[in-house]
Amino acid sequence: GMVILANALPCQLWGARILRLWMDIMPGEAAGPGTVFAASFIVVSPTCLLTGLMFPLAVHVAAHEKDRPLARLYVLETIGFAAGGLLFTFVFADHIHAFRIALGAALFALGGAAILLRPGLIRGCAVTLLLLFAIMTLYPRVPDMLERRSIDARWRAAGFLGAQASGARLVASRDTRYQNLAVIASGGQYDVFADGETAFSFPDPYTYEHYVHFIMAQRTDAQKILVIGGNPLGMIPELLRYPVLKRLVYVVPDPGMAGVLQGVAADDWHAIASDPRVAISACDGPRFLMTNRESYDVVISCAPEPATACANRYFTREYFAAASRALTPHG
Repeated sequence: GMVILANALPCQLWGARILRLWMDIMPGEAAGPGTVFAASFIVVSPTCLLTGLMFPLAVHVAAHEKDRPLARLYVLETIGFAAGGLLFTFVFADHIHAFRIALGAALFALGGAAILLRPGLIRGCAVTLLLLFAIMTLYPRVPDMLERRSIDARWRAAGFLGAQASGARLVASRDTRYQNLAVIASGGQYDVFADGETAFSFPDPYTYEHYVHFIMAQRTDAQKILVIGGNPLGMIPELLRYPVLKRLVYVVPDPGMAGVLQGVAADDWHAIASDPRVAISACDGPRFLMTNRESYDVVISCAPEPATACANRYFTREYFAAASRALTPHG
């Protein structure tokens, strides 16, 4: 089971990224509930079934050995799952790409199989695979190549690259603990995607001139402005055109977004970050408002559509009450 699990992990990762091709989902098409259920089952069932099977088998084996109390197995399993979740969320997700994580997990599975299996053909296969996966993991070009090609295949399957999007190229892709961020360039235009959904595009001065100045027309004398989310490369330059502005706080809910934009548009990002009036805070938007102690003349909240429970927090009564408390009396 552990040998199969080790081989299944990288295959599942690749399969998840090109699943739209397998399921014959057209570019731009939103999959229905049945398709989503079938796709999820196909992707996660090998790992789920194997991990769900191995623990009961371990309990069954331990039940026949008096020196291995069952309680210890449950404690070890709980500690393992908790440690894995914490490591992935706070260490791996921000610093190690998906294929390197999958290959590393496969190494642990194969190592366990090599230790537990009895000498024989299957154990020899496990040891051979262990050495092969170790070479692939420790040699940086292999996991990096697999990561790049699978990401490229993902966006081709979605219709944003390839023959259906002539001239488009993927210039950045990064997984953070919050989401997947990607930037696709085409004809001088950059489209930023968050978990496959378009977050914003730049340069697009026409759109942000209308967006910002219609708001600022209500308080042209604003000296302190708070901006939560949105496109900093489009909004902040427009806001900085107001000569009376003294302080602009920009809250980026995902710190990875700043890194991606800095890598794609370094000069534009530097112009914003180096302005003495601008303060950039990497913090969750609702949390920032709940703990905020400053008052602002204008608060601009650029939240995504409330399609998830996380995004819906930007549209609650508590969120708007906190935004109201952050405003000056005439804000």
